[in-house]
Amino acid sequence: MLAPLPFRRKPKSYLIPFIVLELEIGWNSASGENLFQPPRRPGLGTVGKPIRLLANHFQVQIPKIDVYHYDVDIKPEKRPRRVNR
Repeated sequence: MLAPLPFRRKPKSYLIPFIVLELEIGWNSASGENLFQPPRRPGLGTVGKPIRLLANHFQVQIPKIDVYHYDVDIKPEKRPRRVNR
């Protein structure tokens, strides 16, 4: 005999306002100052050589709700070589 399926409550729908902020990112070549300061990393590790690294990230504040993340991988079907030309 199969066990009954667990009760799943229907997720509440929330309206999250979509806000686009214009960020001035990069270097001010006139003064040589960095215009964007990414979040600081905790001081972990003591071995290695420091390097300057720019990363594509920004801080996000998400309300305390269930957030679903999906990864989608789309690959074309295999076709004969003569079709792809």
